[in-house]
Amino acid sequence: YDPSKHEWIPHKKITGTCADNRKVIFSIGNLPASFNGFPAYYVDWYCYGTPGFNDDQITALYFEGDIVDSFYNPKKALDFNVQVNPGAEDFSRISVSITPPKTILCGSCKITDSINAKIEITTYGIPNALNYSQPIYAKSQLSFTFDSPLDLDTALSIIANLQKFLVFITYRFDVRKQNATLFSYNKEGKQVHSSLLAFPKKEIAPIDGNHSKRIIEYDILKEHTGKLIEELKLEHVTIDHIPKFEDRNTITPAYIMMVFAAFERVFKSYYMPNILQCKNKEAADQFKKNLRLKLQYAINDCHEIIEPLLREKYTEADRSELCDRLRKLRNNLAHYNFDLTIDAIHVADTRFLEVLIYAIVLKHVGISPEASRTALGQLFNETSLL
Repeated sequence: YDPSKHEWIPHKKITGTCADNRKVIFSIGNLPASFNGFPAYYVDWYCYGTPGFNDDQITALYFEGDIVDSFYNPKKALDFNVQVNPGAEDFSRISVSITPPKTILCGSCKITDSINAKIEITTYGIPNALNYSQPIYAKSQLSFTFDSPLDLDTALSIIANLQKFLVFITYRFDVRKQNATLFSYNKEGKQVHSSLLAFPKKEIAPIDGNHSKRIIEYDILKEHTGKLIEELKLEHVTIDHIPKFEDRNTITPAYIMMVFAAFERVFKSYYMPNILQCKNKEAADQFKKNLRLKLQYAINDCHEIIEPLLREKYTEADRSELCDRLRKLRNNLAHYNFDLTIDAIHVADTRFLEVLIYAIVLKHVGISPEASRTALGQLFNETSLL
């Protein structure tokens, strides 16, 4: 944002050719700063391609990184063999070997009206003989393969949607955009590595090992991964309420209102079409206006997923007043009732609403109640669901 002009800062692409004949494209914010008297520009991303790289003939995107490894554990690419000495408590031999790469399907999603993507994960092992402390390691690779070539702008939109997906499955907003390896067809019609699309890294809060495990893994989503990515692309689900990692344990009135807005979005996406079709106009209008009715409808629909959480969090009296209590909380915040005190029960209600939103989404992308409970128990550290 440019405060001097009250305008958004425009972005420009700069295209050039390097000394080795490789093509490079920079996207910059067109508002220069000064660096030792020279104009300096913020780089949004850059694309560094092989000679002859055509940025409107992209056939596949590949992603790697710690967060992809957390989504699908790459240890499946390694074979562990442990031999124990008979009658002893020590090992006679421990070996680790690399198995052939394994590729599994994560479903598909629509990219444009005419282009679809097949989504897969591949695990592979890598020998590292020069590193004696870790001579073998493994990686997971997430890939999008398109049934028709697409251009760089469309590839960037896919990366933005992937970032939404990673934010959703980790419940933390500070997830970096993932660098991508771009592929295209060569003159012989073979798909080859053609360029790197990279995003400058921004500093984010460090995440310890235990919290990095709080993620909805592939074993939960499986072939429904593509469906969830598509739902986020269509904005049937919002991630605007999801906090940064360092703010995960902070509840403010503004955050509570964002959680209510996220609930309204998923209710409108997944329940209102059916309500409008099955109920008379007067009943449907009541749902549009009445948050308590919406909450009760969603809780009943997701009862099989969230029932253990309701039993653990609430007494019968608190549970019977849950929907009305949330309605009053939302109304007080929306109408700026500055005398409102955020009590412990309001914190519990907000935490429950966070889980309910996810239960609605997972149910409607096709995840079973048992798998949904496991996912939400792990993501939100709710042991009653595990």
